[in-house]
Amino acid sequence: MALRFRVGQYNLLANCLADNLKPWFWYGYSGIQEDAPYHGDEFDVSRVQCFGYGRSEKLIKFWTLMKMFLKIFHTDYNYRIHLREFANPQEISKQLIPLLHQALVDFFYRDNLSSPEGDKDLAYHLFRRNSREYSLWEDVSRHAGLHLRDEHWPLLEAHRSEAMAATTVLEKHRHMVKFNATLRAALTAGPLPVPSFRSEEQLRQESDQLSALLRKLATFVCPSNLDLREIFAVQQQWNWDRRCQALVAQLNAMDVDVWALQELDELFSLRALLRPRYELAAFKQRAITPKGEPTWRAPKEDGVALFYNPAVFTLRPDGWLRVGGVRYSGAAAVRSSVPLQMRRLMRPYLDGVIPTESETFEGSQAEQAPQVPVYVFTDRLSPQDKDCFDDRVAVMAILRHIPSGQDVVFSSTHLYPGQNDIPSERIRAQECRQLDAALDDFCAQCGVSLNAPRVLLGDMNDPPDVAYFGRKQCPTAVYDYLVQESLWRDAFSSALNPTRGFRPCPVRPITTLTLNRQLPIDYILTKGTASTTTTSSPDGVATPAA
Repeated sequence: MALRFRVGQYNLLANCLADNLKPWFWYGYSGIQEDAPYHGDEFDVSRVQCFGYGRSEKLIKFWTLMKMFLKIFHTDYNYRIHLREFANPQEISKQLIPLLHQALVDFFYRDNLSSPEGDKDLAYHLFRRNSREYSLWEDVSRHAGLHLRDEHWPLLEAHRSEAMAATTVLEKHRHMVKFNATLRAALTAGPLPVPSFRSEEQLRQESDQLSALLRKLATFVCPSNLDLREIFAVQQQWNWDRRCQALVAQLNAMDVDVWALQELDELFSLRALLRPRYELAAFKQRAITPKGEPTWRAPKEDGVALFYNPAVFTLRPDGWLRVGGVRYSGAAAVRSSVPLQMRRLMRPYLDGVIPTESETFEGSQAEQAPQVPVYVFTDRLSPQDKDCFDDRVAVMAILRHIPSGQDVVFSSTHLYPGQNDIPSERIRAQECRQLDAALDDFCAQCGVSLNAPRVLLGDMNDPPDVAYFGRKQCPTAVYDYLVQESLWRDAFSSALNPTRGFRPCPVRPITTLTLNRQLPIDYILTKGTASTTTTSSPDGVATPAA
């Protein structure tokens, strides 16, 4: 019997990410209007000079920068501005500004030991003189009186280089403390180099002066009450209970046999509504959380999943479970001068969930659970070692197609973020290489031929061609590796001949749509040999089998 089935790919937009206060949304934000005061404060004129009238791309980018470095939305920090209940909806800015101010102050004192994320997104990462991030910071923060002069940079760069070259956590910490102290002194016109001893009064004066400047910056970049009210009004429409019902209706309406989902955090509520039409094959959370925080009972952050129709596929043919996961180290691979070694860890499979690598287990349920492989590319897998691994994962499952009796290898993934950024593009390509290596070993361990049909579905965070960004036409690093080197076949492309060399930019549907971007970054790819099967591309035209 022919191998025929339908698959679907869907990045759901996680409930923890679906907040209209996040700057890449901000639906309802109108910006400064002519002949109308924005806040009616001392910064109204300088805001126009900095951000202009209307919806400001610069302010949106600055909030994105604050999201990255200040951790204002991160659940491991105390700010969580998107989860706050604002008592007075008419004066949200008065309640929001103190939170932004506190996040700014904390940032200038944070180091690799005090940060929940270790050596990640610290001040010495932002304050690099020629970086795009610092240029944006300087362009905005100077309006609040925060400015570094030319004579400040040699000492800052020296401390930053020492921190980058440090080989131990404590050595890195020592240089970070020096960097932060030098940075604070430079911003407040203090003595440089920083004296080895300063009195409590001197430290208090510096702290008060920096705090006052940062309070001005928080006020300067906070949207107006009118904009904030409109932003929060849109958010009410994104309530998960409402959105979950709509998602389930859409998933069922598509009549798909296997769904690959990304940015799924409300796993169990979605799973309950999808049953009995769909069953969960595997789920894995992206982030590694501190030890002692179980995620398999209730995922703390979003992850990737595979769901299947039990009328068409079976997960346990002959009682044998064939499920696995991958934890990428794409960024580390780009930095490394030698190839990273792949390791196979065995982790419990708990009610469809593959727990994070840092979790420990006690009790009979974990002891009796089947063990499944998780492929990693480092032995350092704690939250403090995030320079060794990516918060990006994949799940894979070998499902038996009931009508034909054939095994099919499915994988769902979500690659590294950041569009139109060459370093990020290289990281994603490395993640694809790591996924291929893991899939090969997974198939070998399960006794499945390397030529068995494979289907890879995911949010790759890259279009097929850099021409989408206005750059000279050329395949992105992800597309070049997957389609032209690894010979995956792109179901969305009208040009499926997998040969190396220049390929025209395929015309494909837009799969990510916001006010700031419209890109085709989701993929369905096939691979393997099955001479009696065909795959159908989205336009319904039959193409050679994977």
